[in-house]
Amino acid sequence: MIIPQEQIIPMPPVHSSIDDFCFWTVQQSLKKRVNERTVNQMCAGMHKWWILRDYSRGTNSPETYVMFINIDVNSPPICELNTAFVCWNPRSFGWGIWERCWRALNKSNYPSRGDLLQVIPLMEGMSFNLRQMVPIASKPEQSRKLWYNMQGIGWSLVAQGETLRRKP
Repeated sequence: MIIPQEQIIPMPPVHSSIDDFCFWTVQQSLKKRVNERTVNQMCAGMHKWWILRDYSRGTNSPETYVMFINIDVNSPPICELNTAFVCWNPRSFGWGIWERCWRALNKSNYPSRGDLLQVIPLMEGMSFNLRQMVPIASKPEQSRKLWYNMQGIGWSLVAQGETLRRKP
């Protein structure tokens, strides 16, 4: 999918390209749950990715994105955690007065890693917290459920593609 020039999706500042961001997400999401050899094998393949943007409060809502990644689609799954997702907000947004003062003193108006960006309702009594730059690996059924619930409350697909990691 070609992204129109007026709709450039801002990546978090530490990532130079969408491919770099995609591989970082895969590695970070699997790091604590799968051994290093398996992570390296899974990172060597082709990944498909989709980016959703939050339009749940209209087109002028704060920019919040989530990237869903289908890991290593060109081979049979090595482990059951073959999807990953990460959420980010590229700009500062409406903090409370004390939070704004504290962040102004620390010169960190950009959301910090782990900050709560949004709570997505899943079903009666259950919800999912989207946190800034915290990649999560999951089973396909879980990420699909999250995807459908997000679309149901107003998130929209803004970009999709695939990336291939060359073996060294």
